[in-house]
Amino acid sequence: MDNQENDHLPLVFDDIIFLKEDDIDFHLTSGENKVPDIPEESDDSITEESSSVESTEPETQESVESMASSEEIVVEAEQTSPEIPEADSPALYEGGNKKAVSIYASQLSDPEKAFLIKVISAVNLNMEDIALTTEIDSLFMIEPQEVVISFGSEELLQGPFAGQNLYEVDDVGDVKSLLCDKLETVAANKELKMKLWQGLKEIFN
Repeated sequence: MDNQENDHLPLVFDDIIFLKEDDIDFHLTSGENKVPDIPEESDDSITEESSSVESTEPETQESVESMASSEEIVVEAEQTSPEIPEADSPALYEGGNKKAVSIYASQLSDPEKAFLIKVISAVNLNMEDIALTTEIDSLFMIEPQEVVISFGSEELLQGPFAGQNLYEVDDVGDVKSLLCDKLETVAANKELKMKLWQGLKEIFN
């Protein structure tokens, strides 16, 4: 009878099941459940872990000090304001400004500059005598300044020289001014050249 009940086992399990001797003892020991022993951690392993934690503390402190140093450099750089060029700095203009003659040109190509040099040569001036700039803001920062000649004067006519007529010499405080069209326009027009010449003679004669 028992054999007949077990005849179906090969149909359920393809592999033969073997129980090791240790497994038999574990399962068949009467009333006792054996729990596998868990090895206790030794004091040496605890000491090694604590020492590894302590060893990271100096590195962390060095990182904090490095970050603090970097922040100080950034703050110092932000507090350092860029230097503003002096009024007579060569960065404001081209030329030597020995005769305190400021010339503004709204645009200045090589041919226009060559024409300008011919114009100032007619009244015995050269690049060492003038301060030449293409920046309207720089024009008002040039010192000393006794004469202002402008080629391309739309912005000036809306500012300190408002109401002044082109090619007519005017006084703005202690500064004599002569406002003209752009160098390109003057160079291509004989009548405007004559008007410019008359203005220059009035200033420098």
